[in-house]
Amino acid sequence: MNENFKLPSHEGEGNLIEITDTESFQEAIKNNEYFAALEWLNLKKAVFSEWKEKQENLTNNMAEDEIKNFEKTLKDKIRGLDHRENELSKALRENGLWSEAKEIISQSVKEESLTPRIKRLEEQSGESYENIELPERF
Repeated sequence: MNENFKLPSHEGEGNLIEITDTESFQEAIKNNEYFAALEWLNLKKAVFSEWKEKQENLTNNMAEDEIKNFEKTLKDKIRGLDHRENELSKALRENGLWSEAKEIISQSVKEESLTPRIKRLEEQSGESYENIELPERF
């Protein structure tokens, strides 16, 4: 699965934005291209899930050092995804896009990130997490 692709901008003006790495992801957020950033993040998560599943299936035949390497790589990948989620949800909250921020939060890759993100969303929106609707596309 190719993780580099072009997406129409959020407003659908026909402009294409290419997100190929963390830097271009952050640039998309800076340029308010939240839809493209979300789509890229979702693709990264799908690729990660595929990789994780394949690796977990192989652990039965791995040596101890290979398992430790897998576990370290797994932690690194989760940390990276968690940071991207945080960057995007922060930008969405700062722009009053509560539903979209909830979408990111509801799909967090790290369980321990949920509570602080929910708390920040509630504080900034003035709403309880449960009362914030998910976006229509959800």
